[in-house]
Amino acid sequence: MEGATFALRNGFGALQRAGMRCDTIRLIGGGSQSAAWRQMAADVFDLPVAVTDQTEGAAFGAALQALWALDHASGGKAEIAALAREHVRCAYREPYQRFLRHLQSAQQFYANH
Repeated sequence: MEGATFALRNGFGALQRAGMRCDTIRLIGGGSQSAAWRQMAADVFDLPVAVTDQTEGAAFGAALQALWALDHASGGKAEIAALAREHVRCAYREPYQRFLRHLQSAQQFYANH
């Protein structure tokens, strides 16, 4: 656990040197359920630790980090939280509209029967 945590801290240091700032570490996945690992991460990073409601978000996190890096490499200054909000909202727009269409169809079906 220490080796994995130290490797994460090393990567975090590289992100800090690139200009990224954060005030909380968010843990995901199965290891995040371990109180011992959460405490170790808090101690190694010297930051508070939060556990996400969604336990398996590694792929989304990696994509979000890549999007942030692309933005900054292109001269952008977007904060990662703003990118996350923007892309999560966009991801739900079309499925929500589809849900509304299905709901309307079901309401019409039951209203006529």
